[in-house]
Amino acid sequence: MTNEAKRNEDTVEPLVRPDEIEKVAFEGPKTPDRGYTIRASYMKAPRNGDALIEVMKDGTTIRRFLCPAYKIYNLQAHFSDIVDGEIERSVWGYEMAAWNGIIGAVVLMPNNSMRVSE
Repeated sequence: MTNEAKRNEDTVEPLVRPDEIEKVAFEGPKTPDRGYTIRASYMKAPRNGDALIEVMKDGTTIRRFLCPAYKIYNLQAHFSDIVDGEIERSVWGYEMAAWNGIIGAVVLMPNNSMRVSE
């Protein structure tokens, strides 16, 4: 650990205390992607709508953040994009994982779906 990282660790309040974590939802991949791995942990109430995300490079945590618990599997699905972004010093991989898939989408409905039942 660098001196700066140690200094930050000593002076910054922790994002999450260990007793706030319910359980690990997933971690991996088993074979790191270019040295990167990820862990997602469910939080206990009252923060149980959130998950703690930790991204590691060669076993050292490089990012810790909270995200909505229902989106954690998007992070897993886009992990290769996240790694690409980390290498390029970009957040676009995280943005892809956070995208809701609805903005700009066209929703088509059958004609009879708008009928009020009689």
